[in-house]
Amino acid sequence: NVQGSIRGLFKGCNKLTTINTLRIPNVTDVSGTFDGCTSLSSLGGFELPSSCTNVSNLFNGCYMLTELGMEFGANITAGDNWYPPNLETLHDTIISNDYVKLTNCTTLKTLNNVNISGGDLSDLFNGCTNLTNINGCTFNATTSLARAFKGCSKITMTPITTIVDTITDISEMYSGCSGITDISGMTFGSGITNATNWKPPGLTTANNVTIKNNVVKFTDCTNLTTCNNLDVSNISDLSNFFSNCTSLTSDIIIPSSVTNCTNAFKKCTSM
Repeated sequence: NVQGSIRGLFKGCNKLTTINTLRIPNVTDVSGTFDGCTSLSSLGGFELPSSCTNVSNLFNGCYMLTELGMEFGANITAGDNWYPPNLETLHDTIISNDYVKLTNCTTLKTLNNVNISGGDLSDLFNGCTNLTNINGCTFNATTSLARAFKGCSKITMTPITTIVDTITDISEMYSGCSGITDISGMTFGSGITNATNWKPPGLTTANNVTIKNNVVKFTDCTNLTTCNNLDVSNISDLSNFFSNCTSLTSDIIIPSSVTNCTNAFKKCTSM
C-alpha cells in the first residue's frame, strides 16, 4: 500500500513478470514506474487513483505486455509515451483526459469496450496503422478531433458518427483511412472551422449525412458515388461542395438557405 510518488519504482526490474496487487490510493506521479520491466507480461490489481497526474513512460520498455485494461482519470496532465511498445489490445478502459493517447502505437490492433472523453482528442490514434477492430467503444471530444484517426488504414467503419457543435477542428480526421468507404449517418456540427483533408480517401457512400457548417465539403472526392438525403438545411455556402466528384450520381436538393453555389457541381460528369 503505497502513497506519494512512485516514479520509477520498478524501473529496470527486468526479471519482474507478474503484478498481482499494487495499491496506490493517493499517488500523483507514476511516471516510469515499470520502465524497463522487459519481462512483465501480466498486470492485475493495479489501478490508478483519481489523484494521479503523471503517467509518462509508465510502461516504457515493457515488451511482453501486449494487452491492458485500465482507467485513466480526469486529473492526468502528462502522458507522453505511456503505453507498452508492443501493445496489441486495449480493453475495458476509460480515459477521461486529453493527455493519454495512442499516437503512433503501430502494434495496436484491437479496442474492446474503450471509452475516451476529453476536450482535445487530436492525434488520438494517429499513426495506428494496424488498428483493425473497434468494438463497443465511444470517443467523445468537445474541441478537436484533428488527425484523430489519421493513417488508420485498416479500420473499415467510422468510429465517430456525431461531431458535436463545440468541436472546431476535424482536419485530417480520416486522412489515410483507406478502409473507410461509407460515412452514412454522420453529423458534422455547427462549430467546425477547420476541415482540411478530413475525408477518407476511398469514400464512396455518404447517405443521410447532416452538415451544419460551411467548411465540411466533398471537394475532389472522386470515388463518391452516392449521397442521398443530404441535409445541408442550416448552411449558406455550397461553393465547391462537390467539385470534381466525377463519380457522383445522386440527385442533390439545394435548400433555400443556400446563397452561394459557385462551382458546387463542377466536373460532376456522372450526374
